[in-house]
Amino acid sequence: MRNIVIFSFAAFVTAASFAAGDCKVDAEGYTPIFDGKTLKGWSVKGGENRFAVEDGCIVGRGVPSKIGINTFLVTEKNYGDFDLKVDFKIFNGNSGVQFRSTDKLSRFPPRRLVYGYQAEITPNGASTGRIYDEERRGYVNGKIWLDTDLTPKARLDAAKASFNKEGWNEMRVVCRGTKIKTYLNGNPVVDMDDDLDKSGFIGLQVHFQKCPKEGEKFVPGVVMFKNVRIKEL
Repeated sequence: MRNIVIFSFAAFVTAASFAAGDCKVDAEGYTPIFDGKTLKGWSVKGGENRFAVEDGCIVGRGVPSKIGINTFLVTEKNYGDFDLKVDFKIFNGNSGVQFRSTDKLSRFPPRRLVYGYQAEITPNGASTGRIYDEERRGYVNGKIWLDTDLTPKARLDAAKASFNKEGWNEMRVVCRGTKIKTYLNGNPVVDMDDDLDKSGFIGLQVHFQKCPKEGEKFVPGVVMFKNVRIKEL
């Protein structure tokens, strides 16, 4: 299965724009937090999905799971006020960029559950960039998104129209004080205030996938990330 997945997506992979170990600030003031070859400075929390570095990209793959917990590759460092940019490409499944987040131990099963703000990523671009509250306020009072009633439909439509289903996209998250802003391919999505969390780690999500029923074929959700860079404010 793994070899088939790698072959299927190899044609879409491009090399990261920086070499391993190169943490120099770029011309726009951003510093890479993924070195392009290793997961140094990152750790996996949550479910059973897998992360690996392939051809200069972080690749997350879904695996059949019975525990129903999302998996995150998270930074070992916490960030408060920042301007984050992440290039991503998604094939099936569901993903997101976690930020100002933390974790807690669940008893059944004993796993580190990630909770906090998440900028959504979907395969068709719909809702990409909207803010979900992982393992906390999501789906409260019938509302999925923290920015419900705050983000105009025209803004969401413009961002979705920019989404590249076959190629790379850029997610940008800017946090300063209580202000949270997101952008998809340079198009503004969310502009909101929330004061619940002021600092935490950054994470890359692969949503959990159920085990297929008998006779069904399992299609893994796959998401790729590169050029993960941040400017602390």
